[in-house]
Amino acid sequence: MRIAFVSSPFFDTSSDSRRAEAQVAELARQLVARGHEVTVYATGTSNVSGRLRYRFDRPAPMGHLLAMLRHQNFAWTDLRTSEVDIVHCHEPAALALAGELIERTVFTVFTSPTGELDEYLADYEDATIVATSESEWSKFSKTTIATAILAGLDPEAHAAGRGGSGNIALFTRNPAIIERVGAMCAPLGVGLDVLADVPDSLKNDLNARFPNVRVFATSPAPLRSEVLRYARALVFAEDVNPFDTLIVEAMLAGTPAVAVRGSVADEFIEPGLTGELAPDHASLPSAIEGAMALDRTACREHARNRWSSFRLAGDYERIFLARLKVLSDSGDASDDFSDASGPLRSGVDDTRESARVDATLVELPDATDDDDPTSPVDTKQSPH
Repeated sequence: MRIAFVSSPFFDTSSDSRRAEAQVAELARQLVARGHEVTVYATGTSNVSGRLRYRFDRPAPMGHLLAMLRHQNFAWTDLRTSEVDIVHCHEPAALALAGELIERTVFTVFTSPTGELDEYLADYEDATIVATSESEWSKFSKTTIATAILAGLDPEAHAAGRGGSGNIALFTRNPAIIERVGAMCAPLGVGLDVLADVPDSLKNDLNARFPNVRVFATSPAPLRSEVLRYARALVFAEDVNPFDTLIVEAMLAGTPAVAVRGSVADEFIEPGLTGELAPDHASLPSAIEGAMALDRTACREHARNRWSSFRLAGDYERIFLARLKVLSDSGDASDDFSDASGPLRSGVDDTRESARVDATLVELPDATDDDDPTSPVDTKQSPH
């Protein structure tokens, strides 16, 4: 298949991310390995397999509407002159620009469902909509969801850990939760390593107020992975974010996870194997104690099977092929899509140059000569 991914202009698409972009990068890597032709529309500093195309050579200012529209317009304009079987996207704005390609579009909902989003997605009934969990799927009442596909990461990128720090890892930036969980850990004789992207002033304050607490940033990825490998368990005292891969990273390292039952965590954690689910917050201490006693090797092996990007790619591959079969049966697609595989061809692209964007700008620059569609193309090949 010839598959295109329209990713975000605000974040690099890379397996090191904890965001939706990590899923896109892993999907691209696995699908290239399976022999599909893959093109990714992302930032110029992204690290992806296949061919990388970009409107901006580095991430644009977060939330800048015009940057999003320019990025999406660049991608969809290019796609209309390309031979593509399937387009995957996850930014809602993408659907508004898909046009006649909407029937070839698979959209994954990587944002929390709202009534407004439900109504918006329902307008694009010709697209294939995918949820990221059964619980997220259940929040839609108007949108037709094709299926739920759980997250997946590369197991080989997450080395096994032994919990050598003796501490519990916690993901939150809420000081009250840090204090509460820190107090839970004290009777268990363990410290607390907090993963939180917070200003240095707050980090120093937390470290000073809670002597058994250490605060680490969630990036860069090697530091985050080290904290997770050395932790005896990872605790979520708040709802688990279904779009965050932190819980998967922990289990792939053999570190059990702990959360309160009744959230999306129920789909991530296998009690007694990859972690424990507490019936309520008051029961978290006993759940933490139980998780610390679990077999880390068994936890890791289960996670490697359930949460691998190999499984992720297989799930999406089936959705892509099913969509193409529907189009083929209706006469809207060629019958030879299953043979459209093999290595990417090298050559010069026929699109415009990427435009530089300064991440410190509040507004993006107006169009310049660099926007001339007859300009030479700026392409970038992934090192993988």
